[in-house]
Amino acid sequence: MTVAFFEIANESYYHELTFLEPHLETKIALLAKDSEAVCIFVNDQVDQETLAVIKIRSRK
Repeated sequence: MTVAFFEIANESYYHELTFLEPHLETKIALLAKDSEAVCIFVNDQVDQETLAVIKIRSRK
């Protein structure tokens, strides 16, 4: 995955970025544990169940 744009855009913010190859779906959403943000791309399958998993797993 080409991530150069995100890395360049992040240079002045110092966020810790983690890039995952698979498209977002309910099973993959479990990997968002302890994340403060999730970026959803056009080919991701985000339904109510996926959003619920992200909300529960990312809560601080």
